[in-house]
Amino acid sequence: MQVFDPARDRSIRIARGNVARSGDFFRVFRVFRGSLLRFCPLQLSGCSIFAIHFLPMPTELHGQLTAADASFAIVVSRFNDLITKRLLEGAIDTIVRHGGNADRITIAWVPGAFEITLAAAKLAKSGKHSAVICLGAVIQGATSHHEYINSQVAAGIMSITRETGIPVTFGVITCQSMDQALDRAGGKVGNKGNDAALAAIEMVSLLKKI
Repeated sequence: MQVFDPARDRSIRIARGNVARSGDFFRVFRVFRGSLLRFCPLQLSGCSIFAIHFLPMPTELHGQLTAADASFAIVVSRFNDLITKRLLEGAIDTIVRHGGNADRITIAWVPGAFEITLAAAKLAKSGKHSAVICLGAVIQGATSHHEYINSQVAAGIMSITRETGIPVTFGVITCQSMDQALDRAGGKVGNKGNDAALAAIEMVSLLKKI
């Protein structure tokens, strides 16, 4: 078999005697030296000739979970602060454990979840922060008020991200009870503050590569 090099020739033919019957047709995909190979059989008398085309592999971009040299703003709802303080602790701990510096974290307390988006927008537009992390807890009451609040906050955060190009991550939990909220603020389901901080760290890294 002829030795082929993708850097030298993008399309090389390899002849093999009597390796396929007349009329056979198949296509095989394999990876060779980081390039995708496409085997296209060409039927000739007595042998099969395979035209091998080197196809470029797609470029993949991945964010790294390192918070070094990044600054973060965290917007926290004071309402249900038994929960939100735990979310905040989780977010700060995650940033520091991934190489971030605690004195490069700005924390803005707002009265409730509905006020999160205004503070987040100001912080994102300030140009001082690599990402903004939004934390809050909305617990179901006798009405569907919690669903309205949560959907409006989510829509507002998405709008800020699109307008500013700054990662603004969603760490507002909506639960049916205080027990469910505690489970998601460092309990058996994890800590959504950690999750929001991880998303912010990864997006900051990814955007630097785009």
